[in-house]
Amino acid sequence: MKHDAGAFPRLVSYQRFVELMPLALAPLCGYLRTRFGQCSGISFVDSTSLKVCHNRRIHSHKVFAGYANRGKTSVDWFFGFKLHFVINDCGELLSLRLTPGKTDDRRPVPELVKELKGRALRR
Repeated sequence: MKHDAGAFPRLVSYQRFVELMPLALAPLCGYLRTRFGQCSGISFVDSTSLKVCHNRRIHSHKVFAGYANRGKTSVDWFFGFKLHFVINDCGELLSLRLTPGKTDDRRPVPELVKELKGRALRR
């Protein structure tokens, strides 16, 4: 980072950056809400895992203790969170929820689609 110091004269230290991160959460969430698309009648629900550490480090990981959980995808086990989201047919984000890793993918769906209009298709 020393060779980039001239390009970033007011760069804070890593410790100060970590201290400032919680202050940025509310403005970032507010900005995200302004970027949501419009419901077009066709929506897709999916989820993805957000791993916070390697499986071997789960027992020593302290940053998200009490928040993250061990979960399973169709491929493997992970430690972290699940991001559940709804998008429209144009790929625009309509709704999202962040849950612990062990949350069943079907559980947050009613809350995700509560404000959406359309017709549900069932197989």
